[in-house]
Amino acid sequence: MTFRLRMSTRAGRPSTVMNEHAWNPKEPNMLQVDVLYFEGCPNHLPVVELVRQIAADVGLDVEVIQTEVLGQAEAQRLRFLGSPTIQVNGIDVVPEARIRTDFSFSCRTYGGQGLPSRETLSAALLEGALEHGVTTQRVGTGAAFSAVLTALLASACCWLPLLAVSLGLSFGGLSVWFMKYRLPLLGVTAVLLATGFYMVYVGKRRCAPGSVCPAPNPGIRRFSQVMLWVATVAVIGAATFPSYVGYLLADPAPTREAGPSDAFRTVTLDLGGMTCEGCAALVQNSLAPLPDVQSASVSYADRRASVTIDRVSGLEEDSLVNAIEAAGYTARVATDPP
Repeated sequence: MTFRLRMSTRAGRPSTVMNEHAWNPKEPNMLQVDVLYFEGCPNHLPVVELVRQIAADVGLDVEVIQTEVLGQAEAQRLRFLGSPTIQVNGIDVVPEARIRTDFSFSCRTYGGQGLPSRETLSAALLEGALEHGVTTQRVGTGAAFSAVLTALLASACCWLPLLAVSLGLSFGGLSVWFMKYRLPLLGVTAVLLATGFYMVYVGKRRCAPGSVCPAPNPGIRRFSQVMLWVATVAVIGAATFPSYVGYLLADPAPTREAGPSDAFRTVTLDLGGMTCEGCAALVQNSLAPLPDVQSASVSYADRRASVTIDRVSGLEEDSLVNAIEAAGYTARVATDPP
């Protein structure tokens, strides 16, 4: 959140920037809050502090311009309803006051108080952000990147085992849990992505009654559209990850000199903990390098591994099971091998 404060008068004197940053009117995301006042009414500085607090609470970039009103003519021109008058993007913060014409060089109260309520000021700031095209675009891009997150969670059943194995960790049944909720998470992903497209391409800005709605900033809109499509590509890649990861991880067993068929025997293993084709590729890659393994093939659909080893080899079935368990899965010798 950026908060900038500057002092201004309307009598031809130069403006004074009150912080170390020069004001940049080209910054599209910054709301302009005008605090109109005159000397003798004490509440314009508390209003500035209240705006700062609320802007920090809701995460808005705000520039507050304190303008001293010097006469009745200026009060008429600036739609000054008394000190302090607060305007967000040129619109009074009190909706009922926007049609008033009793502009006066006097002190102003809000419901009998010298300051507007936090609720009134918060609503005005959020309305100003929405009118300026900031909130709509941010909500759209926020929904899109939330969709990326849920797509990653929906595919955690596949990438989580890979990450765990690479870190030497045991993921237990966590990937199975993610597999159970994969479809609901994909549904949430679709809803969030649709919300992003709606907010960026269709969402309308609301204007206060009787006010002039400022034109949307084209830079914000283009940036939001680019980010939305980037997020869409990321969502598609994450959601379909279990479908293609097996091709990325597949490592064919080393080619070894073939011998007579009776020189080999085949061990069939029942597997557990696999949640996608990527798991099958990991299991196969864990078996193929073992000494005396002629070939290893793993079927994700059947949850089985078929391992061909030298008949005279001292390699025991327990060694195959241990290699699979080291990769993060469970295995046992099948009691009904094909």
